[in-house]
Amino acid sequence: EALKDEDSGVRWRAAKALGEIKSPEAVKPLMEALKDEDYDVRWRAALALGEIESPQAVKPLIEALQDEDSYVKWRAAEVLEKFADPKILSLLLREWQKDLDEDTLRYLIECISGMDRKLRQEKQIFATYPKDRTRY
Repeated sequence: EALKDEDSGVRWRAAKALGEIKSPEAVKPLMEALKDEDYDVRWRAALALGEIESPQAVKPLIEALQDEDSYVKWRAAEVLEKFADPKILSLLLREWQKDLDEDTLRYLIECISGMDRKLRQEKQIFATYPKDRTRY
């Protein structure tokens, strides 16, 4: 209910609180809050979705990269980087092919490189893991 309050201050505080409690039930209302009229509510919703880390939020966060507000775009990209999933990386690379403004392109590049770094690190860790674990 607080995410629909007429006071934007109440809405962004609600988004922040939902992120802190990390409730999966909050994902859908937070995804809707990414389209709020107030940019503070939108970027707080993006961060909250990042705290919950629900794959369900990926597409709305990718859409948020097209937000009119630069700070919302940056926060959405920052959150997407957390997922570090090859499928999401592929979606982001498709976004890169679109006609993007300078801010969106910069945030997208930062997100893709951060995700790539994390995926490479995971691959290196996996590569050093013993193939035959029965010996240990």
